[in-house]
Amino acid sequence: MAPTSYFFAGAAVLLLVLCTSSPVSASLAAAEEAAPPLASDRIKHIVVLMLENRAFDHVLGWFPGVDGLNGTQFNLVNSSDPNSQKIYQTPNSPNINQCDPNHGLPATSYKIFGATAFAENNFTVPTMGGFVDFELNKDGNNACNLMTLQYLSFTPDKLPILSTLASEYVLMDRFFASLPGPTWPNRMFFMAGTSSGLTETFPWYHDEPGLLFPTKTIFDQVTEAGGEWKVYYNDTPWELFVGALATHPEHMHSLGQFFDD
Repeated sequence: MAPTSYFFAGAAVLLLVLCTSSPVSASLAAAEEAAPPLASDRIKHIVVLMLENRAFDHVLGWFPGVDGLNGTQFNLVNSSDPNSQKIYQTPNSPNINQCDPNHGLPATSYKIFGATAFAENNFTVPTMGGFVDFELNKDGNNACNLMTLQYLSFTPDKLPILSTLASEYVLMDRFFASLPGPTWPNRMFFMAGTSSGLTETFPWYHDEPGLLFPTKTIFDQVTEAGGEWKVYYNDTPWELFVGALATHPEHMHSLGQFFDD
């Protein structure tokens, strides 16, 4: 039976569900041929590759067939003025970004809902119209200005590996981040279904002593169900601030161990 796989793009998460046919007894063989086993009976491993945050339109907006970009999307230089200059989305992203746009919760909310809605605290209609406005007018004169004026994204040929994965697996173009903000609160949503009220990454980058994420995670649930799990890291294992991992370091392994496994 062919593998069943899924590819999620949105919160920088790649989920591959690798399946294999399970053996059946002779007495069930005929029934199995008539009715294939449930997908849950065929799952062998679930591998989650978690990368840095990126917007779907930024990396896959030009991928054929998705609800993405077509060259007509634009931002106004001043999102409160309908007559201000239009900056159109272009597929010209460089390989290396020269700036780190503000992606905290307030900044991202401004970018998603626009200046007027942000000022009125009205977060009901996401116009996606405040990205250029914020970087040019609210965040000061910084390295992001030139990038913002081009309002950049990638075409499939610029990201061959990601585009190949998108071609070979199911691509979800409406898989949204749980919180319109920085990295770690969203990673907590992935691991625990909540960030326990945290909206910024700040605590874990400033060595606040004794700060462990207390909420029950998917790792705890897998353990309770009798399953096995591992976390592989490439450089710094930031996941160690999660209680289930900090108290069970035997589950933490370097990325090289993943390839050995």
